[in-house]
Amino acid sequence: MKVKIFSCNHVRPPHVIDTELFQSFVSGMVPEPGSGILTDMGGKNIASAQKFCELRHQYYIWQNEISQYDYVGFEHYRRLFNIDPLGIDALKARYPELEVIRDRITADPHGYMVGVDEASTYQMIMAMRRSLVADEIMAVKNWVKSYDVIYTLPIFELVEDNYAWCHPDGSYLWAEMKQVLATSYPYSRVRNVLDFVAGWSGYLNMYIMRSELFVEYMDSIFPVLLGLERKFPDAPSRIWGHISERLLGSFIIQKQLETPGLRFRAVPNLTFARNACE
Repeated sequence: MKVKIFSCNHVRPPHVIDTELFQSFVSGMVPEPGSGILTDMGGKNIASAQKFCELRHQYYIWQNEISQYDYVGFEHYRRLFNIDPLGIDALKARYPELEVIRDRITADPHGYMVGVDEASTYQMIMAMRRSLVADEIMAVKNWVKSYDVIYTLPIFELVEDNYAWCHPDGSYLWAEMKQVLATSYPYSRVRNVLDFVAGWSGYLNMYIMRSELFVEYMDSIFPVLLGLERKFPDAPSRIWGHISERLLGSFIIQKQLETPGLRFRAVPNLTFARNACE
């Protein structure tokens, strides 16, 4: 089974990772052979469309590379899934600083975010990911394949209110988005979009999905977002990436209603201070 989790960046990261499971991915960067960094300057891409934020990376994988993988995942360069396959003895011996992260998540498994300020913790997570051996890689793959979608723990508040508070300069786009969404596949098929607006979402454009579901998700959101972009070319910076964060929850709700047997898992994210990733 092939799994790849991409770390989405907009500039060359100081801590590059390129392993069987993880890869640094920089949108808009000229390819550097041998660097271990994936870029989106070839193939079919929207690398220049900065208003799409991390969706540029997702678009590239959808259009060019998805056939290579059974599961694909996306993280933000300073927001990571806590992928933690080591037994406690191995963790204590090899990466003792990460035991604190495990303790914090175990103590509060429903916490949306674990904030981390220490650069050494970020570096240790990268080192741990690079060092995984065959049985540890298999443990991660087995965890991933036990679900169809893994996403960040949702924020349970009115999505529309959250958007208005976070993005007042783009508030006029929300009504337009709802109007388009109400007639778009798959959202119009099972559940009225107004129900979604009163619900929740998994934010940050972070998830790990079975490949066929990823394709379905991309097929569903990009017609909506590209249509809005054509209609509002002067929309605020990064706005389509921000709107897409509010669409993931709706897609998950749709799939739960359509196919109750699908397996979903919500997990905390590790959010690092900017200077901890430098």
